Amino acid sequence: MALKGTEENATVRVLLILWDLEAHKTDAGKGDLNRCIVRTGEKASDYQPILNLLLEKEAIVIDKEKIKLTPSGIALLTEGLRDESFVFDGQQIGSRFGNALVKWIRLSPQAEAEVPVVAAKAEPEVEQQEEETEEEEFA
Repeated sequence: MALKGTEENATVRVLLILWDLEAHKTDAGKGDLNRCIVRTGEKASDYQPILNLLLEKEAIVIDKEKIKLTPSGIALLTEGLRDESFVFDGQQIGSRFGNALVKWIRLSPQAEAEVPVVAAKAEPEVEQQEEETEEEEFA
């Protein structure tokens, strides 16, 4: 068995689940993490190189069977989610990942700042100019 998808995507998935397990506030069990990230056709040991890399980057701290997500890990998660190459592999994603991502978006400090403001109705003058422009384009 082997890891499905890219190591980069799997790293973001690991960080997202750790964040969802609130490992940045309290230690998460390694077993809890494995239950959430290991997919059909994978083994928990497939993720060991990723955990080792995260340890090297000081994104996580492992103490026996407990894992803690550090501020550096949250920064890596933010960077990974914003990376345009990050995608969920396969035909579908589990609700755990989807719900964790929705929670991340809701709690993101930029969530409120980046919501576009939509005008209720454009000014009649603007609408008339747009109609004239459209007529010119089709003429």
